Amino acid sequence: MTGSRVYLVTGASGFVGGALCRALRGKGRIRALFRRPAEGPWDERVLADLAEEIPRGALDGVDTVFHLAAKTDDGRTSPADEGVFHRVNTEGTARLVDASVSAGVTRFVLLSSIKAMGPSGGACLGETAPARPSTPYGRSKKEAEDLLLGAGGIRHVCVARAAPVYGAGSKGNLARMIASVNRGMFPPLPDTKNERSMVHVDDLARALCLCAEEDDAAGRVFIVTDGRRYSTRQVYEWVCEATGKKKPRWSIPPFVFHAAGALGDALGRLRGKPFAVNSGTVDRLLGSACYDSSLVARTLGFSPEWDLERALPEMVGRLSAGRSGAGGSGSGR
Repeated sequence: MTGSRVYLVTGASGFVGGALCRALRGKGRIRALFRRPAEGPWDERVLADLAEEIPRGALDGVDTVFHLAAKTDDGRTSPADEGVFHRVNTEGTARLVDASVSAGVTRFVLLSSIKAMGPSGGACLGETAPARPSTPYGRSKKEAEDLLLGAGGIRHVCVARAAPVYGAGSKGNLARMIASVNRGMFPPLPDTKNERSMVHVDDLARALCLCAEEDDAAGRVFIVTDGRRYSTRQVYEWVCEATGKKKPRWSIPPFVFHAAGALGDALGRLRGKPFAVNSGTVDRLLGSACYDSSLVARTLGFSPEWDLERALPEMVGRLSAGRSGAGGSGSGR
């Protein structure tokens, strides 16, 4: 890619979007698209909601689209949310693909998710495994993938299925675990020998760049992880070390977690929306979600620079600084 290129990054103000824009600096002009005004490492801003419409001229002169904007799954969604996910993630992608074809965009990279593949069970799945998404989010992302790969008119399209993303400033389950451990409120997890895949945000940004740059990426779907397999107990112990907490020598038996998950499922059915602790929550703690990213390494030369153990001290420091800043100023965002 050359410095004369123009990149459109949707979801640029998000966690991954910011990292990608930083990785693209110096490669060309960056046009950021998001729903609310934000400052960041980009040259131009476009305010738009892809679920509604794409402003006229948003894609003028754009060579490469990185489509990161999406409605994500916070683990508390229900089947009733299927329509919302479809409208934002599937129909929004279709709208952007059509506009890209009309504007003469030559390269289009879609950030997808391993949720588009579905549960891994006891295996470590690669790209050739049948995709059986089991959630509204996963189904909407798989539909978006199929839309892009089946579209004509764009010379180079590529899909990157990301594992859960970590790094300083990240949110989600891992950040909640860190905060709970730091407060002494996270239950000692049993060692179920489960295997879970993840990826650092900066590595994911580099992989997305490779998906756009390398001709061998055209028409391909890649899984992106850091190449490691983590047990949740191992992660829990690393978090204890990083937060200065003593690692407990005991753990709560798995059956207690499963019983709590079943109770949460029942309570969720009674009130008509998912309960905070449910079988899905328990599966994320004790179950496996293992995915093989060797194809992107072989095809594009992708080599992760980070692993979770090395990244955790910075993540803990960022979370601690955020709490101190909020407390010191007496205000928050």
